[in-house]
Amino acid sequence: KAFNVDLIESPAGFYGASSIDNLIVPTPTGVDILPAARIIDESKGALAPFEGYDHRLIQEAKRRYDTIIVDTSATFPENQNMRDPVLLSSIADGVVLVFMTNRTPRSTLKRTTTAMLTNGAKIIGVVANQWKNPILY
Repeated sequence: KAFNVDLIESPAGFYGASSIDNLIVPTPTGVDILPAARIIDESKGALAPFEGYDHRLIQEAKRRYDTIIVDTSATFPENQNMRDPVLLSSIADGVVLVFMTNRTPRSTLKRTTTAMLTNGAKIIGVVANQWKNPILY
C-alpha cells in the first residue's frame, strides 16, 4: 500500500509467471516491487504444485538487484494462507525479526528464533516495534 501497488490477482498468476519480469512493478521512487499473490479461499491447498517456486523468484531477483527486502507474514501463530517465512528465511542473506513490544510473548520470539536458526537463517537483527518510552508516559 505504501507504494500504491496492487496484489497479483491469484496464486496461479504469481507462480505461473515465466520470469520475474512479468511480475515486477517499477515505482516512481526507483524501487521495484514484487507484489504478493492475493490468496482466496479457493486457493487453499492449491499451492503444492508450486512448492519452491518463490525460492526461484528470489534467486532470480538476487542476480539482478543489490538489495532485496522480503516482507513476510508473522511466523507464529501459523497462518495457513501465507507462505512460511521460515522457509523463505533459509535462502535470505540475513533476517531481521520484528516483534511488537509488550505484546509478543517471549516464548513466541524464542520459538521463531529457534525455527529460523534450525532452517539455516542468519538472524542479523531485531526490531522492537511500537515501543513506548516509559519515562515519557
